[in-house]
Amino acid sequence: MGCYDTILFPCPDCGELYSVQSKADDGLRTFHMGNAPAYIVIDAAEQAPWVCKKCHKMFGVKIHLDIKTVPWKL
Repeated sequence: MGCYDTILFPCPDCGELYSVQSKADDGLRTFHMGNAPAYIVIDAAEQAPWVCKKCHKMFGVKIHLDIKTVPWKL
């Protein structure tokens, strides 16, 4: 039996939280979508699409990473 992290994703239609397990790390932590490390969200997102247990609509995750350089101040 493995030890997996759980990420809670809100359904975009009704807001019901849907839990997805990630095997990207060996923790037993629970995250909300906004505070989970990116590599764990990316791993969990590969399992989409999901079906909301409340409104029965299918949904997934769109990941947008904005990487840019910024001035460095000492």
